[in-house]
This record gives sequence, structure tokens and C-alpha cells, in this order.
Amino acid sequence: MIRKALIPSIIVAGVIINSCKKIDPDCSTCPCPACPRITEVLPNHGRPGDTLILKGINFNVDPYLNLITFNDTLVQEILDGTTTELKVIVPEGTTTGSVKIKINDDKALSSDEIPDFTEPVFTIDHFVELVAGTPEVQGDGDGLNNAATFCNLSKIAVDDIYNKIYLIDKVQSNNNKTIREIDSLNVTTVFTSSSNSTQYQLNDLTSTYDIAYYVIENNPPNNSNAIKYKNINGTGLFSFLLANFPTYRFSQLCIDTEQAHLFYLMYKNTGYNYYLMRRKLMCTNSCIDTIKYFGNSSTVGVDLEFNKGEFYYAKYNSATLTYSICKLVSVSGNYQEQVIINNLTYVSGIAIDRNKNVYFSKDNQIFRVLSNGQSQLIAGAILPDYNFDPATGLNSFFNSIKDIDFDSNNNLYIVDAGNYCIRRLKID
Repeated sequence: MIRKALIPSIIVAGVIINSCKKIDPDCSTCPCPACPRITEVLPNHGRPGDTLILKGINFNVDPYLNLITFNDTLVQEILDGTTTELKVIVPEGTTTGSVKIKINDDKALSSDEIPDFTEPVFTIDHFVELVAGTPEVQGDGDGLNNAATFCNLSKIAVDDIYNKIYLIDKVQSNNNKTIREIDSLNVTTVFTSSSNSTQYQLNDLTSTYDIAYYVIENNPPNNSNAIKYKNINGTGLFSFLLANFPTYRFSQLCIDTEQAHLFYLMYKNTGYNYYLMRRKLMCTNSCIDTIKYFGNSSTVGVDLEFNKGEFYYAKYNSATLTYSICKLVSVSGNYQEQVIINNLTYVSGIAIDRNKNVYFSKDNQIFRVLSNGQSQLIAGAILPDYNFDPATGLNSFFNSIKDIDFDSNNNLYIVDAGNYCIRRLKID
């Protein structure tokens, strides 16, 4: 029989927090050994309505008197319990965050009574859905989204205005590098590189509001180009924004649509001196200038994102064999580098949501960077079997994630390259 937890008559500052000393007034330390404490949530991820087991100490023998919150959302249904274990239903409206408990003594709490132990975190399982591609089937097929086949996916760019997705892929039969476009119904090849030579590379792409996208094409040792492709009434128009750079290579690019600026990472073939450059799209004279010189380093350029005046990118440290995610912040006209998170074993892509939260992909999983500089697993199972699986959140299987990108509705698009498909994750 389902039993409802009592709603407290007094909630301090609208947030229920763990109590301390109130159970034992003579306790001189905080947290008091007599405090209720949740030590484990089983499972530690799921959806509202799921049944969970909370393990811990000093729970009230009457389940009614245990006030439990999931990221400040009060549990309404407690099914059963003892002093060390409670069975609860995840409340509607909860989001990822700490799971806390206090005893319903309806007394105010002073600041010195807040425990300093760390509560366990419960993670909401976000729904993962297939956008395009036939899972685990490799091919060159355009057509309907659920019947199209991809060959060797790498980069993705989402057009927020026209709800189209652009991908870097290749043709299986002749190694031609291509750009594939995904709309609400179809997958279409809209660009093919000028040669099928394996030397030709399409490194990155980004899209804009005027039904155009920009793509990097490197053809060593002769040409490195940044190309603008614009589709007008079904006709493709090409222009070379940056062309014929025999001693330089372009690795990543992003765009500021408000200021009409294209940014790109550039390095020399010899010495690997990295630069962050700006190409003004609406100009006739001096169109190119340097934003940041990174020096002699081959570590910059795993990904490059621009969000509300700040640049985000991933770096590789060859000395420590680790990755870090950084951002550039303008201070008095100069861009200074800030490390957001470091000591990562691998990074394949980064993306910034509408609230400027940083997400990154590594191997077969998606993570969010927390305010304390730690990472939180959002999706992707830690299992040896990475075949396609349509399950939600931490139960989903990905196979070699190559890139990620957000749209304006906080949907995260995932290049699930090993499964030859594009998937979408709704972030709450």
C-alpha cells in the first residue's frame, strides 16, 4: 500500500535541509552522529515515478516523519522503511541533484546546525532518441531519416533557425568527403570534396541563419580553404573566404552570427604555432585579424565553440597525456584562458547549452561540467557492449561518439559514429 509522506508546516527558505543536533540536544559536533544521513541511492539514476531504495542511518522508524528531497523537490510517496533503508518514489518535477533527508520536527535550523557531509546525487535519465541513420548499418544512402545510411561520421553543426543539421561524412565507395544535410524528413548530400584522395580532409563545419554553412577543407601540401556554401532555391553557391594557404592548416571553426564573424584555429605545418583568427564576413578591406596566439603547441583544437562572447575548446597535454576544457574570456580587450576542467583521459567534442553549462563527450559517454570543476555523467552506459540501444540516459549504449552540438531548445545532438547514426538527448 502506498503511504504518503507528511508535508512539513515549516520549510526554511523554501528548502528542506538535513537537521543536526535536534535529535540529540547534547551533541557537541556537527554533523551529529545521531543525524539522519543518506549514504546511497539505488539506483542512482532514473525518471520521476521510479521506485528507489535509500540506504543510510538514523532514519525515523515512522516513514511519515522522514522528509526527503531530490534536488529540493519533496518526496510525496514513501512505500516502506526502517532506520537504515527507505523505499520511495522519485517525485514529479525533480531534476538532477543531491538527495537529502531531515526529520519532521518542524523546528527552525540555525546555520551551525547544517551538516557538512556530502549527500549522494541522483541523476535524471534523459530520453535518447534516434534522429537519422539506420543503427549499425553502414552505407551511402540518402533518403528518409529512418532509412538513410552513413559511412564515417565526424562533425555536426545544428542550424537553429531552419532546424537543419549538417554533418561531415564520407562516401564508402570512393572515399569522397561529403556534407550531409538532415531536415525533418530527409538526409541529402549537399557538398562533395573536390577529390577522392585520402589526403583531402573536411575538418569542421558550422552553420548560420542565412541557409549557409562554412566548412574547412585541407588538401596537403598545397591548399587549405575555408569555404562558404549557400543554398538558394535548391542551387548551391560556393565562395572561398580563406583559400590557398600552403604553409598553414585550419583545424576548427565557429561563428558569431550577431557580429558576422567567423573564427577559426590555424596552425603552421612546421612548428605547430597555433592562432585563433577572426574573419569578418561583411567587409571589403582588412577582413582577418588575430584574436589569440597560443604559441608552439600541438595541443589546441579538439573542438571550438563560441557562446555569448566566450570561446570554449579542448586541449591535449602530451606531457601528462590528459585533456582539459578551457575558455577564453575578454579582459580589457585581451583574451585570457581559464581552465574549466582538467585531467580528462579523452575528449571528442564539447557543446554549450543555453544556460552556458559545458558538456563534453568522451568515448561512449556524455558528461556535464559542474560548478565545482567536477564532471557528471549524463548519458552512456559503462559496459563493454557498445551496440546500439534505444534506452534512456545512463542505460543507453553509444559506440564511438565523435561530436556533439546543442540546438536552441536545449536538445543535444550526438554523432554516434560507431552505430552510424545521429541521436538526440533532451536536456531538462
